Amino acid sequence: MIHSQKNILIAFIVSTVLIAVVVLFYQLKLPSDKPVLDKEVIYLDGKKNCDLVNSECEFVSDNKTVTLKFEGTVRTLQRFKLKTKSYNFNNDILFISATFSMKSMDMGSNTFKLQKLDSTQWDSDILLPICTSKRSDWNMMFNIETKKSIYKVIIPLQIK
Repeated sequence: MIHSQKNILIAFIVSTVLIAVVVLFYQLKLPSDKPVLDKEVIYLDGKKNCDLVNSECEFVSDNKTVTLKFEGTVRTLQRFKLKTKSYNFNNDILFISATFSMKSMDMGSNTFKLQKLDSTQWDSDILLPICTSKRSDWNMMFNIETKKSIYKVIIPLQIK
């Protein structure tokens, strides 16, 4: 009986360690919102009154430009598309992501990695949860990671 309990305990410890190793591997492998220490973070500027939910918006830093637009009806619990075009990045983009959050409200993990369509166009399907408090004030943190820099813009949104 004691020998059997020992085997179960050893199997449990080995399984726990293996799961921890797998989780750590995936966390290191997946892109995150945290800036890489050796990369410069550059914030993109845009028009303050641009309503991304209803129109295309343009963001700029030096000679680099990004346009963003939603396609489809922008609502929670309904799929819509985020489309972007980049100019003057010279094929240096490693990945693009968009993270949606609410201030002082845990809405879970809502990070979407955009897929490359060609050298300047990227897109992703977005599906956001509904807020049980009936709030509609979202923030989208849009990130472009290149070989040397991370370009960011935080955009307030009203998504019902």
